[in-house]
Amino acid sequence: MQDNNGNVLALFSKFIGIADSNFAELIAVQKALSMFDLSSLKGQSNLIIERDSGDAVSWSTKVITKSDKLD
Repeated sequence: MQDNNGNVLALFSKFIGIADSNFAELIAVQKALSMFDLSSLKGQSNLIIERDSGDAVSWSTKVITKSDKLD
């Protein structure tokens, strides 16, 4: 995760087993959303997610509600 100046705020990795790049990117988006939700930045700044995969983009445009589980 980076701020608007490109400074790194957080790094993360997660073992996901054997999977394609679309799944890996979707898991990364999910993790970034969860980290932002728990951070002090929530409510103070906007979250912009940049992705490469067109499939992951379309899969992650679903409206996320508080009832959605992010872990």
